Amino acid sequence: MLDKLKQLGGGIISKVKSSIEQSKSDQEQNLRLKNWQDKLALALNGANLTLRDEREMIYLGTADVDKNINSTNMQNGKRKKANNVVNLVLEFIETNVDATIPQPSVRTKLPGYEAQASMIEDSLTSDITELGITAINDINERITPVQGFSAMLVGWNPDFKHHLYRGELTIESIHPKRIIPQPGVWDLQKMDYFFILSSVTKSFIKKRYGVDLESEGDQFPGFNSINTNASQPHNPDILTEIVCWYKNEDGEISKFVWCDNEILEDLPNFFARRINGKIETEETLGNDVTLSSGEVLKAGTKVPYFTPTRYPLIVRENIPLNFAFGGQSDVDVIRDQQDAMKKVVSTIEEKIMRGSAVVTALDGHRFNLTNDLYAVIRGSQAELNALNVKNLSADISQDLVFAQQQYKAAQSTLGITNSFQGKSDSTAVSGIAKQIQVNQSSGRLRSKEANKYEAYKQLYETLFEFKLSFYDELRPYVTKDANGQDSYGDFNKYAFLVRDKAGQLYYNTDFIFHADAGAGLPRDKMWLFSQSTEMLKYGAYNPGPAAITYWTQLVNQKFPNAKIILDTINQNWQMQMQMRLSAAPPKETINYKDLSPEAQVQMLQKIGINVPPSDTTTEDRITETVAFKDLPPFAQMKMLDNMGIGLNSGQQGQQQVLNQSLGQSPVPQSQQGQINPQANPQQLLQSAGQQPEPNVQQLIQEAFKHMTPEEQAKFKSLPDDLKIRILQEMIQG
Repeated sequence: MLDKLKQLGGGIISKVKSSIEQSKSDQEQNLRLKNWQDKLALALNGANLTLRDEREMIYLGTADVDKNINSTNMQNGKRKKANNVVNLVLEFIETNVDATIPQPSVRTKLPGYEAQASMIEDSLTSDITELGITAINDINERITPVQGFSAMLVGWNPDFKHHLYRGELTIESIHPKRIIPQPGVWDLQKMDYFFILSSVTKSFIKKRYGVDLESEGDQFPGFNSINTNASQPHNPDILTEIVCWYKNEDGEISKFVWCDNEILEDLPNFFARRINGKIETEETLGNDVTLSSGEVLKAGTKVPYFTPTRYPLIVRENIPLNFAFGGQSDVDVIRDQQDAMKKVVSTIEEKIMRGSAVVTALDGHRFNLTNDLYAVIRGSQAELNALNVKNLSADISQDLVFAQQQYKAAQSTLGITNSFQGKSDSTAVSGIAKQIQVNQSSGRLRSKEANKYEAYKQLYETLFEFKLSFYDELRPYVTKDANGQDSYGDFNKYAFLVRDKAGQLYYNTDFIFHADAGAGLPRDKMWLFSQSTEMLKYGAYNPGPAAITYWTQLVNQKFPNAKIILDTINQNWQMQMQMRLSAAPPKETINYKDLSPEAQVQMLQKIGINVPPSDTTTEDRITETVAFKDLPPFAQMKMLDNMGIGLNSGQQGQQQVLNQSLGQSPVPQSQQGQINPQANPQQLLQSAGQQPEPNVQQLIQEAFKHMTPEEQAKFKSLPDDLKIRILQEMIQG
């Protein structure tokens, strides 16, 4: 009995302790909720949500006009609306819309990881299309100039199911009105916290977080509409989900979510891997993994999980604005001109609509006027002559001039010209002048373009970190190879594992990301056809060195199908060269020793060597020589110089020519470096292991003995191969 009482008492005490701990935990959670609610209230005070609504309404062409800032009337009565809205804001913003998607370009900072850099680039190129980047870019192309910035949120959908893997990346465009930044901090990645507010349904809350909020009402109904002041029907099924992204004490990205007064999610170190509610820092390999160093990690090896280090929200600025979060809005810049245009155009319309005409006649002349095209008026000649029409319409010429000035002022402020818009421009008197104006206008907009590419660069960096963090399985992708054909691959996060000098494994993130503008070339068929026709016109497809160089550059710029065209041009050029060689007539070769003595004399005369007449036979005259070895060194050097094969400079190369002319094998490379530049020619020949035959040198000396200086010069001007061949034939004879 005593034991049972002790057990009963112990159970009661345990329940009491558990209840106390739960109560403390609830109090701590409530304090955390109250803390974040207070921070949100403070941040909302500094967020001008009304201005964001006004920008959207102006872009959409609202008829509301701003009041006169110099008016002394303090009453906020209703202002007159514009009857006719010429929407300058819409026109100029739509002019700047760019549908180009900057493509990822990745380089490694460490040698040996080129394949991994290509894997990142190709997988990102493949993924962004599936993630709806085209629609997101189209939305942000308008939000950015209207609000001064736009934002993209990278997320992970754990509910996505595929036969081979689970979960998928997501990209969402976040309207600036939904983002509440930390007051006083202008760089989002440097903020301690920021908030994102979203309108969701009660059923979504219950499905996503398992919390029933059917009895709750919407705390922030204004975030579900463009104009917070407009009366809209209340949807009782809509609630506002508030997500707070913050950095904890260790600087780790964390997430706190609530709705009304109910905590939905509290995840310090959000990117840490949680299994059954417990944070795990390592995983076990299911298969062998080969590192770039060649080391093989066996299945069962523990490797670390990767944890992203940046907020998953990417901000794209329009134009940088000092001491402000986001950027400069184009709507704010030309708001005065837009408002003035609405007022003056409405005035012009009113003047025209109220204008009228009256008919004057003599007193007593009565007639009826109808709305018919032709009216018959009867009266005497004097009465008819007295009829006159008076126009009572007001003059609108000054109003039109003012409206035109406001239009030009708005154009100039945004850096847009008629040429840039494709309109007729009288100031551009030539095609070149028009192109210059377009380029100048484009240059003023280059800052916006640079900010767009920077945002996409950050997007690709964030997507890469998410891949390392969440992709546990191989993820297939398809891209285009150098030949323009489909190429298939798999993103494998384990390919980025590296072991440092201390033996610790980590994920290599030393890659340089770019948003490549050149890779964003249009690829539609009409554009390619137009470019191909233009290239054909200028001979870009004609085989030759120029075309090969041109298409090599286009391959480097990733021009569509450039590699295929380059290979075809190379093949055609090689075929043409082979055909030219095969079509050339073969060179006629004559063996000197096979000629008759008279023919030998004629050959010598053709190359400028005259054999003087003699009583001896022709053969005796040719072979009557002085031994080369018996000549003094100076004469030997002079003789070789006259032949164009002297050894005064470049002894190594000329020694080889001389050896070839004597029918000897070339001097070995190991012996060429041992030639003494100060030695005489006979010594040079001997040092190379060659002993010239007297008869050979006699022929050479005899030939030059009877040559005039002009004949020697003519012989020396012959091509080297011809001189060598003649000498070889003389020697062989």
